[in-house]
Amino acid sequence: MMSISLGCGTDPTLIDKAITIAIDRTDPLLLYPNAEAISAQLGLKQDMWQGIEVMVIFMQDTDSGESKRITLARESKWTGNTTIRKAKVEQFKKELGVALAPIKRSGSLGHSIIYRNIAKGLTALAACQATKKYLLVYSDLMENDQLNFYKPYTIDRIRKDPDSVRQRLEQIAAIPDLSDIQVWLLYQLPSYEANNSYRDVAHFYTQLLEAKGAVLHIENTFNP
Repeated sequence: MMSISLGCGTDPTLIDKAITIAIDRTDPLLLYPNAEAISAQLGLKQDMWQGIEVMVIFMQDTDSGESKRITLARESKWTGNTTIRKAKVEQFKKELGVALAPIKRSGSLGHSIIYRNIAKGLTALAACQATKKYLLVYSDLMENDQLNFYKPYTIDRIRKDPDSVRQRLEQIAAIPDLSDIQVWLLYQLPSYEANNSYRDVAHFYTQLLEAKGAVLHIENTFNP
């Protein structure tokens, strides 16, 4: 069973930004994160002294997917050593790159469990005391668990009766208050034909999570 510890893994007073990156191992992704881009998007070039914690989760067809936490604790620019801090930032980016490396093996597994992984990631972020919190989801969002989004009947329910789908999902895993969390759904569609289902499911997640207080972005670039 995959375990995501609640809250930040480091002293919360040393973390400014917490980010969870959930990556679908069952999709042959056309869009995926890399360490340099994530570091730049989180503003490390502008402020190398900030504290950042990243949790990488690989979603697949069970709850036993890989997960990895990478932390760069905040330090004071007034009392810190600039040379040592630059080395720590480079080490952080290197460790993040290693954690993201299994993306290259994506697309080789069966259909994936999406919602429970998202719920776990959001629950962990909600418990973290960071000032800024983000969940990045790299997936087509096609659930294959107790509810199967691959069935036309389920997609039809999402379009016509989304509340019934929401209620069923929240019976599977409850989602806490998300009022200080940004959720980014990041996916590049492989074909025009895939557009309608993805947009319907992404819109459903927008309604579901915004009702809990989150701010949703459906994009192909993380740009906080």
